[in-house]
Amino acid sequence: MNISKHSEEYSKELIRRNYGKETIKNYISCLNVFFDYFKNKEHPLHINENDIKEYLSKFDTPNTQRSHHGAIKKYYEICLKQKNKFKFIPYAKRDRKLPIVLSVEEIQKMFNVCENKKHLVILSLLYSCGLRVSELLNLKWGHIDRSRMIINIIAGKGNKDRQVMLD
Repeated sequence: MNISKHSEEYSKELIRRNYGKETIKNYISCLNVFFDYFKNKEHPLHINENDIKEYLSKFDTPNTQRSHHGAIKKYYEICLKQKNKFKFIPYAKRDRKLPIVLSVEEIQKMFNVCENKKHLVILSLLYSCGLRVSELLNLKWGHIDRSRMIINIIAGKGNKDRQVMLD
């Protein structure tokens, strides 16, 4: 099976459909693992539903299995025009765990031990504005509206823009 040809075709189609960079990267990674697992098959069309179920069951965590399921399903829909290939392959039940929330005292301790002003600003922005790390890394001076005390998050998660209040 020509893995690079299939991955490249999938990548081009995802780019054309305006998927986010990280989504494309994750989908291609999942697809390459899938193809590597079935490297003895001539073409993805020769992989049947039972093969796919067996492949998905090798993942320990439901969320990882769901990621691979979604990426492979999208590949079959987009590139191979086989929308019904996954009709009888249900997603794994989502793993729902409560997040670990730091107490006010724990947050205050983090701020107290931080001596570098740059690191203190980074912690403050992450905590007070609820920024994701990737959003903080992509933040530019022009995104901060100091007169209205607003930060414009450009192309955040899901390639969406949003505004957050600057405390």
